[in-house]
Amino acid sequence: MHHQGARGAPASPAASAAGAAFPAVSALIAGGIAVASIVNARRVVRLGSRKISHPALIGFTAISAIHAAVAISGHESIWTFAVL
Repeated sequence: MHHQGARGAPASPAASAAGAAFPAVSALIAGGIAVASIVNARRVVRLGSRKISHPALIGFTAISAIHAAVAISGHESIWTFAVL
């Protein structure tokens, strides 16, 4: 008995497209993380960690809530994952 997505089972076209895009999307995410790290370091030096941490925590929580809502609604894709 094969389940969709199990080894040896035929993948759906959407899963196949996501699999093909995965390396490029991962590279874009890594590049974004690298840029964010440099920007964050400069902001912390200029403003201090206390002024950075509270808004960052609020932003992280808000984005996580949006991401959870998208995932629960069943509209999660590789692109929504990468953007959020």
